[in-house]
Amino acid sequence: MEQDPNNLLTSDERERRQSYASLVMLDQLEMDKVMVTTPLIFAVCVACMAQFLVGYNTGLMNAPEKYVFAGHSTAMWASA
Repeated sequence: MEQDPNNLLTSDERERRQSYASLVMLDQLEMDKVMVTTPLIFAVCVACMAQFLVGYNTGLMNAPEKYVFAGHSTAMWASA
């Protein structure tokens, strides 16, 4: 038969363990603030800009469609 672990602890011991757990959680939160570094921000910005450049370059390649597909509409090419 299992015993409830809360009955085995005195109120002082329970309070000390809860305060220790709170300190551990606060330390984790403070460590998360440190994890956002300048190189990380730079890498994320470069990755985002690269995606926009891919879209921009795709748009540039599709820009001369009136010269490449002269006499045909986009709907005609889509249904072909």
